[in-house]
Amino acid sequence: AWKAGDLETAREKQNFSQEVINVICRYRGNIVGGKRIMKLIGLDLGKNRTPFQNMTDAEETAMKAEHRLVTSALGQTSSDYVYSHAADWYRTIAVDWEMHRTLENMFIPTDEERARSKGLEEFGNYLFKYMHERLEAFWRGLYMLFTRMWVLFLWLPFIPIVVFPAINHGWQIRNIKRTNFDYASPTKHIYAVATIKALLVILLTLIVAPIPMTPLIYPAILMICGILASVSVANIQKRL
Repeated sequence: AWKAGDLETAREKQNFSQEVINVICRYRGNIVGGKRIMKLIGLDLGKNRTPFQNMTDAEETAMKAEHRLVTSALGQTSSDYVYSHAADWYRTIAVDWEMHRTLENMFIPTDEERARSKGLEEFGNYLFKYMHERLEAFWRGLYMLFTRMWVLFLWLPFIPIVVFPAINHGWQIRNIKRTNFDYASPTKHIYAVATIKALLVILLTLIVAPIPMTPLIYPAILMICGILASVSVANIQKRL
């Protein structure tokens, strides 16, 4: 199309190819995501060699569901930003630093090592298979963790906007209480602080939970923590 001078068609095809590249990057590069796309169009290229992972059907379904949630909540540009940076982190740790190969060699013997173990070639087959599956689950979980961390990073600039005014509001209410007979409740203070801690634990749990999760959970927890921080500061005892 470009050689024929049809710039509109060339631009359309280029945009489409960029969208395909974005999808591949979101799903851990051309080895993992690319192979899965080839399988979806009818060309099964088999499983990946280590240190690259194999995407399971259940994982593909879960990742697509979470990807739809991220894209609908943050938009395509932010979604591409999140998944590309998560893939970079994963590739750096698992491939560039050879952590994937190191852990595999630590827990699972190679074919050459098994061949040298005369009479014990089949020893531990079930155990080694189990360890391999656990390691694969660990790496899939690590990639998911990186993805959700980058989603959380997108919301970090909003923390001062929400938390600081809430704390200031609570401090002003406390100063007003110091000039009149209004009661500063230690019960409200204690329960507000305890709830903030509980919400932070819930947030950390959700980050590593193996279920699709909307990124809007982060600002929701942030706003609740801001309200609770205001309540906590407002009910600090009048005399410290």
